[in-house]
Amino acid sequence: MASIRAFNEISSIDFENEKIDLITKKIESEDKNYLIGVNEEEYISFLINEFSVEPLVIHFDQELIEEPKVKKRWVDNFRAYDEKYQVDSYIFKIKIPYEGSPELLSVRPSTYVMSFGDIGTEMFEKTIIIKMEVTDIDSKAFIKEKESLIRRTFANLNNSIVYAERFNNKIKLTTPTLFTKRKEKILRENKFFQAINVKIDDKTKKVFSPPTVKKTNIPQPKLSGKSDFSLEPKLSVAIPVPKWFGRTQKPHLLNENSTLVACATPTCMT
Repeated sequence: MASIRAFNEISSIDFENEKIDLITKKIESEDKNYLIGVNEEEYISFLINEFSVEPLVIHFDQELIEEPKVKKRWVDNFRAYDEKYQVDSYIFKIKIPYEGSPELLSVRPSTYVMSFGDIGTEMFEKTIIIKMEVTDIDSKAFIKEKESLIRRTFANLNNSIVYAERFNNKIKLTTPTLFTKRKEKILRENKFFQAINVKIDDKTKKVFSPPTVKKTNIPQPKLSGKSDFSLEPKLSVAIPVPKWFGRTQKPHLLNENSTLVACATPTCMT
C-alpha cells in the first residue's frame, strides 16, 4: 500500500508541465510518415483522451471499517510526574472507494486550503485507506474523531474537482498546438531533404510505444489510404548530359530524354 499526503504531493504547475512533456514525447516518438498521413482530428482526440484526467468522486457513504489491530503503547501518567503506563491501542483501517484519476489524489490544486492528511491507496483497487488510532473505547468519541479526520483529509476535494476541469481545458488547447508544431517541422525538413536529394534511412524511423494508462477506449487512429508525402525524396530537376559523354557511355545508361541515369564505371568520365 502506497502512502501519500492527500492533495499535497505535487503542485499543479509541476503536474501540468509533466503532462505536457509526456504529450510532446509521445508525439515525437511517432513515425514521421504516420504523423504526416494520419487524420489530425482523430489523432488529437486520441491524445486528449489519453492525457486528460477524470475528476474524483469519493463514495464516503460506502466506507468500510476493518477490525482493528491491537498493540500496547506507553502513555504519560498525568497524575504522576515522569511516569508512564501501558494501554491498548486500536489501529483501524477505514476504506473508502472512489472513482476518477488516482493521480489527482497527489496533486495540490491551484486553489487550495492548508488542510491535508495521510492516506494510502491500493494498487489494484480504487480504494482510499485512512488509518486511525484510538485508545479510548468510546463509540461516540470514535465517530466524532473519524468524521473530523476525513473532513481534514479531504478539505481540498472540491478544489481538486474544479482544477481537473481547468486542467482538461488546458490539455485540449495545448495538444493541437504541439501536434501542429511537430508536423510542420517534419514538412519543413522533408522539403529541405528533397531540395538537396537526401535519402532517409528506414532504420532511423522510431517505433510508437502505446501508453499504459487507458481511460475511454479510443484506439489510436491508423493511416487511411496513400499519402502524397514521402520521406524519401526524388530528383525534381533533370541533369543534362554533357556533349562529350555520348562518345564512350553505353546507351542503356541514358533515358529517352538524353538525361543521365547512372554512371557506375570510370569510362563515363573519359
